[in-house]
Amino acid sequence: MTKSLTSGTLPQEYVDLESLIYMVCGANKISGSAIGALGPQMRMSDVSQNQVSGHLSPGYWGMMDTLIYFSIRNNKISGTLGTQNQNTELVLFLLMSTLLSGSIPTDLGKLTSLTYLLARDTVMSGSCQPYM
Repeated sequence: MTKSLTSGTLPQEYVDLESLIYMVCGANKISGSAIGALGPQMRMSDVSQNQVSGHLSPGYWGMMDTLIYFSIRNNKISGTLGTQNQNTELVLFLLMSTLLSGSIPTDLGKLTSLTYLLARDTVMSGSCQPYM
């Protein structure tokens, strides 16, 4: 659904799909809260460059063990990342140009597959661990 001129909120039927593996809907005009109810089998979640708002639930990103790509960049998503993380497969984590705040979780240093963490233009604080 990238650049498909989709607007409004995501239909509840999409959000309720527990078997959803890839969700790529960047560069649209999606609004509302698309974060917080995506299925546990998700491998790729990209809602970048939309009008998504609301809080990113603390620990949400760590609940999806199979996630490899997560992008919420260029949205109005707020909240903190939390510290709970079981994910060992996450490779790309794009958070820039959001309203995320709080400390950068030290648990991110345990993500052995993490290659890209982009968090510029947020109000997050702290530093990344030297072994990242």
